[in-house]
Amino acid sequence: MPEKKRNCRIVSVADAPVMTVSSGCLDPSRAYRASVWQPDINPLVWPDQEDIREGSIAFHPICGDIAWKSWWRFSTDEFITGLKAADANPAIAAHLIRVDSGGGEVFGCHEAFEAVRGLSKPCIAAVDSMCASAAYWLACAADRIYATSMFSETGCIGVMGVLFDDSEWMEKNGFNKVVLYSSLSDLKNKPERDALAGHPEEFISSLIDPIAAQFIADVKSARSISEDSEALRGKMYFATEARDEGLIDGWLPLEDCLDALADMIARQKADTTHDIDINDLNINL
Repeated sequence: MPEKKRNCRIVSVADAPVMTVSSGCLDPSRAYRASVWQPDINPLVWPDQEDIREGSIAFHPICGDIAWKSWWRFSTDEFITGLKAADANPAIAAHLIRVDSGGGEVFGCHEAFEAVRGLSKPCIAAVDSMCASAAYWLACAADRIYATSMFSETGCIGVMGVLFDDSEWMEKNGFNKVVLYSSLSDLKNKPERDALAGHPEEFISSLIDPIAAQFIADVKSARSISEDSEALRGKMYFATEARDEGLIDGWLPLEDCLDALADMIARQKADTTHDIDINDLNINL
């Protein structure tokens, strides 16, 4: 089984137990952007949109299952590119990350987290039905995170790996699968082979635990969450409890999130206006 995977070492961040409505609505025959909601609310714009008006807010939807690279699903790679392009565009004043996702592929999540944390302009993440697992990893570095409903679900911090053992099905259907390894390749796919043989310890310790440790470290560096909180062990919460656990900052409808961003933009401009460049001072000694 492992030899059939493009990269069996890349495991998935734990999908939340309930699939989001949005993830089930994505159409493989359409580009991701065409399947998700459009930024038709002023002043939202796509990060790469042309003729962007001064003071616009870049729109970054995290919708459905997360993949590193994909045409019809959310792409972490494109997410990072969009964040950097928007932050470098002088016409864009802030970022809105709108989330409705239960998680997905782990690769690129730490890099996306760093891209969000490195933004120079205000950023708010607005959670619709769910912000879980990989989606939370991407969004938690925003300046603020708000649930748009009291029943928005947040959490599922953690990592899991999935291996499929098709040997019984193949045998039942007349297939005799023989896998032969070189005598010089005794460690090739060893964690996966051991796990399928009922000994998952190395797979967990060498492949899953390091990713989970980085995930938790990133969350703790961005959010004030108690060391003994069950949130760090994968628990999910509705908005009120998520706020109490430190996962989010409160509960605001989308329109109020935009108002909050406008306030943050105004404060940032005021702080910039009051900055004094010592080189502009005329001091006679």
